[in-house]
Amino acid sequence: MTRVQILLMTPEDLDEVHAVEGRVYTQPWSVNLFRGELMMPDKRVYLVARVQEELAGYAGLMIVDGEAHVTTLAVDKPWQRQGVGSLLALRLIELAMLKRVHWLTLEVRESNVAARGLYERFGFNKIGLRPKYYSDGEDAVIMWTNDIQSPEYKGMLAEKKAELEKC
Repeated sequence: MTRVQILLMTPEDLDEVHAVEGRVYTQPWSVNLFRGELMMPDKRVYLVARVQEELAGYAGLMIVDGEAHVTTLAVDKPWQRQGVGSLLALRLIELAMLKRVHWLTLEVRESNVAARGLYERFGFNKIGLRPKYYSDGEDAVIMWTNDIQSPEYKGMLAEKKAELEKC
């Protein structure tokens, strides 16, 4: 894989992030929503993945009382299935660990088998459904990790990181 840089998202990234958002999601977030998220650095973490100068993807995390919620993770279509999503997920989890988070949660479209597989590889388990969660009526799968501060989870994450570094 071409060298991917994972960086903190800045306001300068927002036009590119919004363009990718529009290509990946049927109901994209607005630039102002992302801007508002970036204004809460103590409770939010947003990353971008860049290949050379090109924005390949982005991800976000909301942190609340020892837990974190993955708010978004998107990879632009030309970069999908090339490890960009895994690198973003890995870095989000590492940053959550540094912020003393113990559990991660998220919702993902039931039909998004690829994303569910990505999250499962990082220790997320299906714990339930949110019926008709999305505006088109699709259900969301609720996923949750075990304690990411546990030695077992840290060991699994170290293995994933080593695998990704080989790519």
